[in-house]
Amino acid sequence: MPEKPRGVTAHDVEQFVFLHKLSAKGHASDVLLTAAILDQELRRAILQKMRPELSEKKQERLFEGYGPLAEFGDKIEVAYALGQINDDIYGKLRIIKDIRNKFAHLPRECTFWTGDISKLIAKFGCKEKATHPEIFGMIAEDCFNYLARKVADTKR
Repeated sequence: MPEKPRGVTAHDVEQFVFLHKLSAKGHASDVLLTAAILDQELRRAILQKMRPELSEKKQERLFEGYGPLAEFGDKIEVAYALGQINDDIYGKLRIIKDIRNKFAHLPRECTFWTGDISKLIAKFGCKEKATHPEIFGMIAEDCFNYLARKVADTKR
C-alpha cells in the first residue's frame, strides 16, 4: 500500500527540535540527522505526485539501495522538477546536501567553522547575526517547514 501523506504533528516538530539539539554531541551528527529528516520529507513530497496505488515494493525499488531516488540529491532534483519545491528551497537544500557530504566524507573531524563548510554556510547569505550552527538550523528548519506545509496543503 502506498505511503499516505499526513500532516505535521506536534511529535514531528518536537523530533526536529530535539535532533537539532544533538549538535552538542557534534556538528556532524546534527548535519547528518537533519539531512536524513529532510530526505524523508522530500520522499513524502515526491510520493504525492506519484500513483496513489504505488506498492511498498515499488516504492522500495525507487527510494532504497540503488534505486533512482535513493540519494538525497536525486530527491532534491526530482522534487524541484515536479514543482514540490521552489527555487529558494531548492538552492538551500543543495547547500545542505553539500554540507552533509562534507561532513560525511571528510577524512578528518570537522565543524561548522572548518574552511570548506564555513564557505558553504556563507552561501546561505544569512543577514541575521547568528553562529554557523544557528544559521544551518534556521535554514534547515525553513526547508522542513516548507516541505511539511507542501505535503499538508497537497493532502487537502
